[in-house]
Amino acid sequence: MKSKSRADSMRKTDLSDPLGLTSLQGRLRLLYLLKDSGFYVRMHAYEYVIGDGKRFIAIVLLEPSRRSATVIRLGENVEQVINVLRKVDPELSVKVASRS
Repeated sequence: MKSKSRADSMRKTDLSDPLGLTSLQGRLRLLYLLKDSGFYVRMHAYEYVIGDGKRFIAIVLLEPSRRSATVIRLGENVEQVINVLRKVDPELSVKVASRS
């Protein structure tokens, strides 16, 4: 019996994700929506560092397999970040935490 390659497993995971956030394309969509909303964004895998060009606003940690995201509040306008997350997936559970 032939075992599945890692690439085949990843393709299946990406295609089976109802949110699209497990796939790179879905996460890039979120990245560009945040940028189109005027934010500076740096993405690494399931983490997004978000700023306004002068200071950091939030860090977003995605857990698409649980349909959840944690937003670590670092500044103002976190609500606008949450609105973009909700635009990508209205059913996403969003938890807001402070950095302290």
